[in-house]
Amino acid sequence: MILFDSKLNRLTFIKVKEVHFMDEKRKRRSKEELIVGIDKKIEYHKKNIASLEAKKKAILSPKPRKNPLSMNAVLKKAKEKGLSAKDIAEKLHLDVEE
Repeated sequence: MILFDSKLNRLTFIKVKEVHFMDEKRKRRSKEELIVGIDKKIEYHKKNIASLEAKKKAILSPKPRKNPLSMNAVLKKAKEKGLSAKDIAEKLHLDVEE
């Protein structure tokens, strides 16, 4: 196929794979083929909907923020484990006089 390119002011040659003529009739697909095509589209869109719902759920229930470590939290955990202030001081190699 030959086309005229007005920007370049020259003829351009293009390869054409198939040429459809007007006298050829379009092949009609059967009902079964149409239904299979529609089912494929439905499955594709269901997958997209599922991923969008997952994104929506993630937005509506965000992960809790982690608070930075504080001394009170450390002491609370140590007390839960049964450590006394003296035990904590020993583990930190601190010399604390009473």
